[in-house]
Amino acid sequence: MIEALQRHDVRKRKGHISIDAEPAMQTIAPELAELAGLIADPGRASILSRLMDGRPQTASELALVAGVTPQTASWHLSRMVERALLKVERRGPRRFYRLATPLVAQMLEGMMTVAAIDPHPSQPPPRIDPEMPGSDLLRPPCRRARRRRHRRDAGSRPSQSRP
Repeated sequence: MIEALQRHDVRKRKGHISIDAEPAMQTIAPELAELAGLIADPGRASILSRLMDGRPQTASELALVAGVTPQTASWHLSRMVERALLKVERRGPRRFYRLATPLVAQMLEGMMTVAAIDPHPSQPPPRIDPEMPGSDLLRPPCRRARRRRHRRDAGSRPSQSRP
């Protein structure tokens, strides 16, 4: 991702990055989608969140945080190292993982901010104003009400017996 930004018209101003949207966004869109897909996995998101404090962690520590097996954590970590989100430091027999650059931390902070606004929008806002008199009559009835009405209507019909 970082290499892709360097290939395009990127300017740094007071800690912000501005990209000339026309040519850059057209060619960077597939890489952006790939990056978003990589981060979208809950295990990887947990690992990245844990590394936000700047302290390097081992794969087994990150596996516990992500709630996955060490093998799965190792696979996730290798994908994030390959995509330049993480760096690996060897200290003797152990490998410690940390965020690759401050840009990764800034990206995650931005995503966390957006996610915290409304983490799980359950349903679109109603198109009917609930304060409007009679608005309950305009809403489609729930399934249970439809079933009750169907049973009631079926019971009031005269039964047709066959000869």
